[in-house]
Amino acid sequence: MWGVIKGSTRYRPGVGFWLKFAGAQSVPVHGDSLLNDTVNISAGWNMIGSLTSAIPVSAIVQIPGSIVSSRYFSYGTSGYQISDSLIPQQGNW
Repeated sequence: MWGVIKGSTRYRPGVGFWLKFAGAQSVPVHGDSLLNDTVNISAGWNMIGSLTSAIPVSAIVQIPGSIVSSRYFSYGTSGYQISDSLIPQQGNW
């Protein structure tokens, strides 16, 4: 399943990326809603995101348990911050 950002840039679920703009702006994202997903992670830092709605980090299931060794982080107007939820269209690691 593929989605589209800004008319021509294609992305697919499960692949994280950063978008950089000169200033604040709204960017429409078109595609199907995702209600659940499984994401494989690797040793080190991994970029993850939410699905169609916000997900509290306490609801994330780790298999095997305790594989995540730090808190979840995001980037906001004041810089890097600890995340308590994964918010749609906002990357976390």
